[in-house]
Amino acid sequence: MQVSLSPVILLLIAILTVQPFTLPSAHARESRFVIQNTEISVEHGVYLLKADVDYVLSDPVKEALLNGVSLVFFLEIEVLEYYDWWWNWQIANLEQRYRLEYHALSRQYVVENLNTGVQESYSRLNSVLHHLGRIIDLPLIDSTLLDSSKNHIFQLKVSLDVDELPLPLRVRAYIFSDWELGTDWYIQRLP
Repeated sequence: MQVSLSPVILLLIAILTVQPFTLPSAHARESRFVIQNTEISVEHGVYLLKADVDYVLSDPVKEALLNGVSLVFFLEIEVLEYYDWWWNWQIANLEQRYRLEYHALSRQYVVENLNTGVQESYSRLNSVLHHLGRIIDLPLIDSTLLDSSKNHIFQLKVSLDVDELPLPLRVRAYIFSDWELGTDWYIQRLP
């Protein structure tokens, strides 16, 4: 009797033999994204967001970056009409994406805002992560689009977009927790 394995099973076996499952290390628990110090203001009728995001990368993610793998950071922001007893109604959705690359020849980290195409270079990873973590006066929504008689909230979520990784790493990212970098929804009421 001959047993045949599907290509997906063979791929999983190959991945698992390269790096077997292990218990999470203390260092893996230290890798995280945390949203902190958010502030909403209104200037010229536009709601603006200021926030700090603390990005701490796991060792496998840092290693992949240093070996030429681009990382895409994804910020998703929603403005919702808030109801206590019913589903919230989405009014606006904003997505910000940033690509981070390391150029070994120049020893520079390059961040590209994928929404605008603007690029900036840094010599240290800590400087890049600090820059990415500073959200300053990001426009959320024009106040004329909101019904002043209703309650409104905004939600912010930050993650490493594993769908932008090369296919072999993408499979590993779905399996191993070292690649699960992101936050839950951070929710705050609009003033």
